[in-house]
Amino acid sequence: KLDRRLERRGRLGVVFMARSADAAQAETPTAYSSVLVVEKQQGKHNFSGVRAINRLLGTLERLTAGTHPHVCQLLSACHTPLRLYVNMYMAGRHSLRHLLSRRDLPAKGAPPRSLRRDVVRSIASQVCAAVGHLHLAARVSHGSISPEAFSVNQAGDGQVRVMLGCFDMAALAASDEMCHAFTGALPHAAPEALVRDLEGFD
Repeated sequence: KLDRRLERRGRLGVVFMARSADAAQAETPTAYSSVLVVEKQQGKHNFSGVRAINRLLGTLERLTAGTHPHVCQLLSACHTPLRLYVNMYMAGRHSLRHLLSRRDLPAKGAPPRSLRRDVVRSIASQVCAAVGHLHLAARVSHGSISPEAFSVNQAGDGQVRVMLGCFDMAALAASDEMCHAFTGALPHAAPEALVRDLEGFD
């Protein structure tokens, strides 16, 4: 049994945040997952959309072969005649963007929720570790690195656990392959992606 709420509308379908109803009394990060629901009805996806779904499943399969503590993992994938369900483990119910917005724009009448320096260092270290694993070990190009792509869980002592997810635009990369096309959100784009040349960028 799952308690669900709409999280976002992704490139391939609707994404729900799911939490085990049995764990409702236990505030543990293992209780949370994201469920991508892809409609398979005729006319919902063209050839490009089908290729994108296959890229997503290929990416998740490769990530499952080599797990990392700061990269979300595939829990299950289920096909039905009408839908594809992709269930991913999450660090917590909120994104890194949500955590930063609470710091920058606290609720009316509430004090600012500043982050300690050691917590900021820890978040930065975990983000770099996750991206490094994708590029150097898994050979996966995420395609949309941004605060929204990271799920977080903040413990009572203020420490934050970060996990990279949202692989809607990810693709497998060969060891010697360079990128030639820009994807993702412009505000979070790497400079080399914006000034790319014929040689491509890493």
